Amino acid sequence: MFNTGPLKQISRLYLRQRVCLPRYKSRSSLYCQRKPRTRGTPKVSFCQEVGIKVLGVVENMSGLSQPVSDFKYLKRAKNGGKEPEDVTERVLAVLREKAPKLLGLVAFTEVFDSSGGGAARMCVEKGVPFLGKVPLDPQLCKTAEEGKSCFGRDECWISASAFSALINKLLKNNAMA
Repeated sequence: MFNTGPLKQISRLYLRQRVCLPRYKSRSSLYCQRKPRTRGTPKVSFCQEVGIKVLGVVENMSGLSQPVSDFKYLKRAKNGGKEPEDVTERVLAVLREKAPKLLGLVAFTEVFDSSGGGAARMCVEKGVPFLGKVPLDPQLCKTAEEGKSCFGRDECWISASAFSALINKLLKNNAMA
């Protein structure tokens, strides 16, 4: 949320082009919805240019976290043009029989290439705090759609722990502010 007071001299067009699509909740506050396909660097640069303190940056959708038992398992078709065969039930049956502890694990994989350093590198370059990463978590999506908190719910403990770490780091970094 940006207070509109210090931003009065900045045109709405500049905000739209450089930072976000403005959404006004009231006359005294401006909420910004992320503009599609923009990187964080222009937003951080903009805030630094106009003197808005950047409390920190969060890398959202940083990999996919999902319980092993929630995956769909596919087998490549032997005859080139066929669709893959769904072998989910067979895989889960083997896991239940041979390695039941694996069903309690959460698998994590990178979805987007972060070999360039991602948000953490940008934060070093811009001199702003990197607060951490929040994974793409289907359980968090379900919880949010239900209008519930992810905290205290076993099914989205991955997201809850990521958010807790972010909140703690934010509070620690700004305790003296």
